[in-house]
Amino acid sequence: MVFIKIKRAFFLTQVLSLLIFSVPVLLSFFGYRVLHDKWILNTGILGIFVSSQISSILPFLLDFLNCKKKYFQVTILLGFIGLAILLLFITNSRSSWIGLLAALIALAYLSDVHKVIKKISIFSPFLFICVSFLFAFSFKVKSSAGRVFIYKISSKIFKDNWVTGIGIGKYKVLHNEYQASYFSRNSIDSKEAILADNTYYAFNEIWQLLIELGLLKFVLVVFGFSMLIKFLVQFVPSQENRSLYSAGLSSLVCVFAASLFSYPFHSVPIVLQVLLCCIVVVHVVANEYNSNKALASVAKYLRALFLICFFIVGYFGLSSLVRKNEVEVAINMGKAGNHQKAIQEFHSLYIKHSLDGLATFEYARELYHSNMLDEAKQVILKAKQSYVSNELYRILARIEEELKNVKDAERNYKWAVYMVPNRMVSRFDLMNFYVRQNDTTNAIYWAKSIINMPVKIPSNITEHLKKQANGVVKSLE
Repeated sequence: MVFIKIKRAFFLTQVLSLLIFSVPVLLSFFGYRVLHDKWILNTGILGIFVSSQISSILPFLLDFLNCKKKYFQVTILLGFIGLAILLLFITNSRSSWIGLLAALIALAYLSDVHKVIKKISIFSPFLFICVSFLFAFSFKVKSSAGRVFIYKISSKIFKDNWVTGIGIGKYKVLHNEYQASYFSRNSIDSKEAILADNTYYAFNEIWQLLIELGLLKFVLVVFGFSMLIKFLVQFVPSQENRSLYSAGLSSLVCVFAASLFSYPFHSVPIVLQVLLCCIVVVHVVANEYNSNKALASVAKYLRALFLICFFIVGYFGLSSLVRKNEVEVAINMGKAGNHQKAIQEFHSLYIKHSLDGLATFEYARELYHSNMLDEAKQVILKAKQSYVSNELYRILARIEEELKNVKDAERNYKWAVYMVPNRMVSRFDLMNFYVRQNDTTNAIYWAKSIINMPVKIPSNITEHLKKQANGVVKSLE
């Protein structure tokens, strides 16, 4: 009876969450954003979440299909699957389709057609890898080229730190620094420069984990994970438990497969989904091995651990939403001209959340606009420890210039340009810096760089900046 209740609870959780998250997907189709970036980073991440829900609902649908007199339930479930497929098309996410494909393969192994699939089991993983990479890099070609460039920069990071790694969570700090270093030695008007952006993820969770852990620690993690996979492959649940086990495991397979081409483990809802599925899988194992006291005890402890992690992640996820809202309130105060009140709000947040790099950077920006230069420099250097962007270096350069640290200002203005070369405003800042320093040669050089640079997204602003640069050239030549 308890097991049946858990099965129903998990099923209802998946259906309800699919319905809830279908709202932001549909609204995003019409150009609206209703959830915070910490929870839903983009439509691609939403697509992965939806595909994980499909993967967890499908085993229940198959279960119903094997039963008689359940036409109503089957119809409802088919409606949900149809809605989910529509949502996947709307999100236009490659990784979500790849994850769903992997989940379907896993379901085939776990279902009654296992004997048929077993004959081609040697080829199915190889086929999945080939199809996944072919689909990932032939669909949305420009985006794929951007991913290839990200892998190029991340390879350099790994090459320099392959033994010990860079540390957990440090990738989002180092990638942009390495990117700036790359363009300081290469053309800032190349195709790669047009593709470059502020990047905080390697778009492959396993690759990013390897970079952060280093090869030695990564091998240990892979060894432990491989032992777990070996156990799960050999584990065969009873008919009563099969649908619940298949639901949890296929959803996990979906997310892990999608993580090879995206960053789902940086999204709170997906992490909660993964932990929930881990609880379900461990619960089934504990139920099956109830007679084995040692294994059942281990499974129960794991289940409790995953449950604790579930609530911890949920708590910090909600906290991040609250913190983001508080930061936005402080930003809006500054924009409204109430700088003193904004600084008070930011300072309060800084005391409580000094590890939040983006919030700390916004605090430094407000201090700069309030002409509190020394304090702004101190805070922005703190922000650099956990957050790096071309915008941060633009503000840091202005602070250094107004503090009369000309060499440091010049270096930071240039670093902002190299970090994301397709941002015309960074070159415009550098050009104006040289104008203010009466450095005619460099002012003309960067003015011409603005005039001749390829524009990623043409707009009235870029046209205005080019006209300003033309004016500088005419006045100085």
